Amino acid sequence: QHKFVWRDAGAEIYRALIGTTLAPPLWDVRYATFEGDVTARAEEWRITIEPDGRVRNFRHLLPEARPGARLPKATALALAERHVRERFGLDPATLTQVAAEERDRPARTDWSFMFADPRLDVGKGGEARISVTLAGDEIVGAARFVHVPEAWLRAERERSGRLQVVKIAAGLLFLLAGLAALVFGVRSWLRGHCDARALALVLATALGTAAGSIAVMWPSIAMQLRTTEPILWQALLAVAGSFLAAGLAAMAIALAAGVGAWAARSAPNALPAGPLPPWAAGVAAAFFVAGAGALAGRLVPPEAPHWPSVALESAAFPWAAAALEGLAAVSAIGVGLFLLHILDRVTAAWTRRSWFALALVAALIAGIIAVKTGEAGDALAEGIGAGLFAAAVVYFVLRFDARTVPAYLVTAADRVLERC
Repeated sequence: QHKFVWRDAGAEIYRALIGTTLAPPLWDVRYATFEGDVTARAEEWRITIEPDGRVRNFRHLLPEARPGARLPKATALALAERHVRERFGLDPATLTQVAAEERDRPARTDWSFMFADPRLDVGKGGEARISVTLAGDEIVGAARFVHVPEAWLRAERERSGRLQVVKIAAGLLFLLAGLAALVFGVRSWLRGHCDARALALVLATALGTAAGSIAVMWPSIAMQLRTTEPILWQALLAVAGSFLAAGLAAMAIALAAGVGAWAARSAPNALPAGPLPPWAAGVAAAFFVAGAGALAGRLVPPEAPHWPSVALESAAFPWAAAALEGLAAVSAIGVGLFLLHILDRVTAAWTRRSWFALALVAALIAGIIAVKTGEAGDALAEGIGAGLFAAAVVYFVLRFDARTVPAYLVTAADRVLERC
C-alpha cells in the first residue's frame, strides 16, 4: 500500500547538493504492508522524489530479525563506495570518510557510512555529506544532506525558545479570550439574542467542511499509520478523534455566528463617509492592514526564510481541499460579527473604554501572527504593526457598518494575506 504526502523540504533547513539552490518541495512516498505477520509488517520503503521525477533519498526499513550477510568493514565500505559512484556520480577518492558504524543484528550485520565532500562550500562550519546504510549486503538507505555545526544548532534552539515563549503567551491570551467569549455567547443565546438560521447554517457548514477535510486529507493521515497495529482501529481512532474535535469547535463557532448575525441585524448601519460601498471599504481596509503589517515586518531582519505552505497539495483532491478551506470564510464572518458585538457591548456602543477594546484587538492580531510565523522578532514587529492598524480599522470603519466585515475577513483570509 502506498501513501503520499507533500513535504516542504525547506523545513529541514538544508541545501540541495545540486548547485547552490535550496531543495524544492518534495514528494515523500511510503510503501508499507498492514496485513500478515507482525514481524513482516515492519518492512517498508520511504522514497523522496523531486518534482522532475528523480529519486532524491530512499530508505528500506527491514525487520531486525531478517537474515542477511555479515560483512567485514572493508567489504561493506567497498559496497558503499560503489553505490556512491553509481548513484551520485562521485569519485569516492575525492570524499572523506567521517563515520562508520556497525550494528549487530540477530542474523546479520548492518553498517552505516558517512562521507564528506570537501569540494562543496556550504558555509562556515558546515559540510556537504552523503550517508549510505547497508543491511547485510543490501543498500537500504542513501541520502545527501548538510552537516550543521553545533554553534548553529545552539543558536537555532535559542531562536525556537524565544518563539515558543511568544506562542505560549499568545495561546494563553486566546484561551482566556475564548472562555470569556463562550460565556458571553451562551448568555446571549439563553436570552434569545441569537439568529437560529445563521447558527444552523454555520453549524452545518462547519461540520460538512470538517467531514470533507478528513476525507480529502486522508493521505496525510494514512502517512502516519503504524504497521504494528490494526489499520482499521487506527483509522477509526483518527477519524473519530478528528471529527469529535471538529464537532466541538463547530458548535462553538456556530453559537458565535448566531449571536453575531443577530447583533448585525439589530444594530443600525451608518453609511460610509467616503464614496466606497460597504464591501469595497472592507476590502480596502484588509489591504491596508496587510500592507501595514508587512511593512512593520520588514523593519526586523529575517532570521529564516518564509516557506509557503504546500499542505493542500498532499490532499487526495487538492482542488476539493482548497474549496473546503475557502468555506472557512463563512465561519470567520460569523465569528467576526460576534467579536464586533462583544466590543460594542464592552465599550457601551464605543462611548467608554474604547482604548481597552482597541488594545484587545491589537493583542489578538499580534497573537495570531505570532502563532503562524516562524520568527519571534518578525512576529512581534509584524504582529504589533498589523494589530495596531487593525484596531484602527475596527474603530474607524468596521464598527459603523457590519456589512464591511464579510468583505474584510474574506480578503484577509486570502492566502496572500493569511498572515494578517
